[in-house]
Amino acid sequence: MYEVPVALLYFICSFWCNPCIIRDTLTALRLFLHSRYFPPSALNYKDLHSLHKTHYARVKQRVTPRFLLYFCRFSANKGGFKLVLFLTNLNILKMKSIALSAQSERMVREQDFLVSKTDLKGIIKYANQPFIEITGYTERELVGKNHNIIRHSDMPGGVFKLLWEVVAGGDEIFAYVKNSSKDGPFYWVFANITPSFDANGKIIGYYSVRRMPKRSALREVEKIYATMLEVERQYPNRKQGAQASMDYLLNFLAQHGASYDEFVIAL
Repeated sequence: MYEVPVALLYFICSFWCNPCIIRDTLTALRLFLHSRYFPPSALNYKDLHSLHKTHYARVKQRVTPRFLLYFCRFSANKGGFKLVLFLTNLNILKMKSIALSAQSERMVREQDFLVSKTDLKGIIKYANQPFIEITGYTERELVGKNHNIIRHSDMPGGVFKLLWEVVAGGDEIFAYVKNSSKDGPFYWVFANITPSFDANGKIIGYYSVRRMPKRSALREVEKIYATMLEVERQYPNRKQGAQASMDYLLNFLAQHGASYDEFVIAL
């Protein structure tokens, strides 16, 4: 059986070479080559007729039909060929492609130091080139945005609460952090965050340097972070959840007779 993505003559006849159709077909073809995933659902003639009427109206209303793509499946059947039409949801393809990318890891190179500076509210004021490259954003997209633009959903709020409390108190802190890049892949870093002071000793911002983490440490860190996330999910209020998961982490460390700094450095 052969499954071939095509921009079918039906598109041209129905929408008069509408550029939106051509663009979306090319997008879907790219996604097909990237993810090799299409969840087709069979259409009969009545479906096609209804589809034509619905999306012809959308074109007239200048609404981009961003989720249409047809596929032909040719199958040898007793010496002949049977043509079956399929409709594929382009939004599903995009989400699938993003999901596949989000499952891949982007490695920090051993020689790289990812540097950023923020103000007191966490707004990025500076980012060096290695940091820009691994995030997938441009410098313009990063500077002026809150640092949580790269936050990964696997990171517990309790970790960030602890980080903020420590640096706001004037001390430095180390942490293993999982970040998310613009195009989907995640990356782990071992971060050092320190407050920046003015000539009068007043905190005016924060400075972070990240480097490649120890792979052996990540296995332990991931277990702890997963448990912290479970704690947070028990609270409908995000702030309460972050406080509870931070308390869990500190209690966990107390039971093991270690401070946070001692635990992180020893990993």
